[in-house]
Amino acid sequence: MTLSPKMARALINLVRVKRGERLLDPFCGTGGILTEAGLVGVIPVGADFDGEMLEGAGKNMRFYGIEAELYRMDVGEIASLGEIRAVATDPPYGKSSRTGGEPVEKIYERAFSAIEEVLDAGRYLSIILTDRRYCEIAKGFRLVEIHPVRVHRSLTRNFCLFRRYGDSEK
Repeated sequence: MTLSPKMARALINLVRVKRGERLLDPFCGTGGILTEAGLVGVIPVGADFDGEMLEGAGKNMRFYGIEAELYRMDVGEIASLGEIRAVATDPPYGKSSRTGGEPVEKIYERAFSAIEEVLDAGRYLSIILTDRRYCEIAKGFRLVEIHPVRVHRSLTRNFCLFRRYGDSEK
């Protein structure tokens, strides 16, 4: 299910990213979050393992006149992207989205681990999770707030804000 621009902007606002800073969406799909980031002056950095989706993101960025850094890569490879000041993402839920056959819980484990590597201590991650139990997977992060948004009978999107632990907090 596509994320509305309003909800994408909410994810960006939650992470407290400033103009000129790099924001990463490691599951960027066609770039909805990246578009909103670019429109507020943040440098959008997107990664996705699906080349077709990434191609769509590129078309969307060009349509809006947004300069974006786009990379075809697995979430486990994002540490190679350099300094990232915030992460905002809507990862696959495993129902209608492509996961490459990998179980969603495993993708989330790898994502939280990789995001911990790329984010400095004290920086923020906003992520949509369909089940609150996935919050337990975020070992390197402290859950700051959670905002459930009911989409329909079988889907609630939990907008979760995490802050990366400092070395002394682990």
